Formats: sequence, structure tokens, C-alpha cells
Amino acid sequence: MNMYDLVKSSIRSLKANKMRAFLTMLGIIIGISSVIAMSAIGKGGQKTITGNLQSTGYGNFQVAVNTTSTDYVAEYDLTDKQVTEISKIDGVEAAAPKIQSMGQLSFPKYPGKNERGFLYVTTKDYEKIDPVQYLYGRAFIDSEYNSYEKLITIDSETAKDYYGSYEAAIGETIELQVGARDSASYKYKIIGVFQNPYIGLTSLFGGRFKPRVVRVPLKAYMTTSGTDTYSTVIAKAKDPEQLNQIISKVQSDLDTQAPAKIYEVSAATQNGASFDSILSTLNIFITFIAGISLLVGGVGVMNIMLVSVTERIREIGIRKAIGAQPKSILLQFLVEAVIISTLGGIIGLLVGVSFAYLVFLLIGIEPVFSTFIVILALVVSMLIGIVFGVAPARKAARMNPVDALRA
Repeated sequence: MNMYDLVKSSIRSLKANKMRAFLTMLGIIIGISSVIAMSAIGKGGQKTITGNLQSTGYGNFQVAVNTTSTDYVAEYDLTDKQVTEISKIDGVEAAAPKIQSMGQLSFPKYPGKNERGFLYVTTKDYEKIDPVQYLYGRAFIDSEYNSYEKLITIDSETAKDYYGSYEAAIGETIELQVGARDSASYKYKIIGVFQNPYIGLTSLFGGRFKPRVVRVPLKAYMTTSGTDTYSTVIAKAKDPEQLNQIISKVQSDLDTQAPAKIYEVSAATQNGASFDSILSTLNIFITFIAGISLLVGGVGVMNIMLVSVTERIREIGIRKAIGAQPKSILLQFLVEAVIISTLGGIIGLLVGVSFAYLVFLLIGIEPVFSTFIVILALVVSMLIGIVFGVAPARKAARMNPVDALRA
């Protein structure tokens, strides 16, 4: 019997037991669709997150004080003088203190309602380095950056959720508490509403995760923090292509002011790259877990094929009695197993792609499909048919025709 006849015979056998064939495929379908969908959604989520993290980081670098160094003392903390010196280095467009922390936000219209939010302390130069898009109201003007007046700008989602609209939020107050629970809170007047920089993350979690973000001027913040030094300074290169040379120059200048390793200068995108590496590892792990279901599907194929061999003992006996070779019997059952698993893989691929796009429609994560993963999934589904189909096929091929006819 040639391969064409084997395939025809196998398909005829599967058509005779359509429901059983489908149920056998089900494990493969679930396994392949899980791998395809999880991989595509994971890569899409990774692209969304890293895109948000790095969108404002291109061409930026930061200077951080290594407080864990054995040579560290408080006098090495960064000051306004050093910020100015960094900004004057050739190739640097702007430099500013980088003060970002979590704060407790309270809303007078909702007594007892508190939320944690991201606090960004800003200056005129900081706005050049890490700008936001204002949707209503205004940004801080030059005099306000150097004023102790407590003014604040808030993100678009917070404005809508707590004040009803962007316009309604302007002129209202918000209480901000930074530090320990027993630290004082201060009322700030809202003057502007900006596009939430983490809006991509909001869609990533289906709107359930809404990071609250506020910005306050440096001088107003310093009156509440009790300090005039910084642990981190962020800066922007005039030409991003020259970033590495600028970083080397800044590092060299700072190393003359303190022991080596006290000041660490790095590109802002390096942090994004590290986070991207973590997400890649997590994505691989999730895909691997989804792939375990393929083993379950393989066991299902083997079990059903063993049942099929048992049910077709008499057919096997007749074929052997009229001269069929063991190799032909083995190939027939092996081809059946491969057809089942391959069809399951193709259907699983279609289901996985459909599910990934359904997630995109629901929560906005655009799936990213890997050609390698798609091809690998189909090859693996075929291999599952071969690996898990061998045992039933060998059992059929080794059957004694006399015993088979008596069964």
C-alpha cells in the first residue's frame, strides 16, 4: 500500500468516527491555541509596556548616587550646583533633579477617598527632558517653578474620575501626602490636566489599572520634603547619537568630585532594556506553561489510538491474512495519529490567532505573532502524532493474525 492509499484509508477511518476524532484533536487544539495566543499576547503586552517606558527615554541619561557604596557619605548627594554643572557640559541640552515617588492623594469632594499616585517633581528643564501633553488648563510658568505657591497639574484619568471633566478640575484642590503615614498633607491647587503618560498600561489591563500621576514644581515640593539635595539627576543629550560620549564625559567630571563608583551615569533606555529582558523571560515561561497542555493532548492521541487498535483487531487480522506487511499496518495507524495531531495543530493555530485578536478588541493589546513560534507549533503538533502514535501502531503491527481473527 503506497502513501496515498494510506492517507486515504486513514481519512476514511477518521470520518467513520468523527466525534471521536474531534475529541482526540481537542487536547492538541487547546495546547496549540494556548501557545499561539499566550505568545502573541505576551509579546504584544511586552511591546506596549516597553514602548511606554522608553518613549520619553531616547537620548536621556541619568546620574545616580550609589548610596550602597562603602565610600558613600551624605555630602556626596547631588546639589543644584552639580545640576547646573552637568547642564553646561558640551552636548547636554538640559539637566534637572529627578524626584519621583509615591504619594497619597486625597480629594475634598470625596472625604475618606484616598489613592496612591506617582508624584513627579518638575522644573523648567525637567519639562524639556520628560514632557507631557497638556489637554486643558496650562503648564507651570517660569515664575511658578521658583515659587513656593502650592500648585499642581494632574493626569487626564484622575481629572475625569474625580472631577467629572478636564474643565471642572481646573481651580479645584487636591491633597498630597508624601512619606510616612503620619507625615503632613498639603493642599495644592490644580492648574492643568495632562495626558496620562501610562495610558497604554491602562488599556493593557482593560481599564482596571489607572495609575494616578501628578506634577508639582520643585520649590513648592522642597518646602515639604525638608531637603535640598538629590539622589538622581536626569539629563537630555542634544544629539542622541552622541549619548555614549556625553555619558563618558559626565562620568569623568563627576569622578573628580568623589571616590569612584559613587556616581553612576547611565542611559535612561538601559533601564527599559533590563525590564524588557525580564518581560521576555516571563513571556517564555508563560508560553512554556501553556505548552504543557500539548503533552496532555499527546497522551489523549495515544489512548484513543490504542482503543482504535483494540476495536479493529479483526480488521488487522484479515489484512495480515491476505498478505499485508507489518510495516503497512504500522504506517496506517501512524499516519492516522499524525493526521489527527496535525489537523488539531492547524485548528489550534486558527483558534489561537482568533483569541489573540479578540483580546485586542477587548483591551487593546495588539498581538505580535512570531513566525518561528507558528512554525514550531505546527511542527510540534506533527511530532506529537509521531511520538504518541508509535506505541499503538507497533502494537497493531506486531499482532498475530491467527489471534486477531479469533478475537
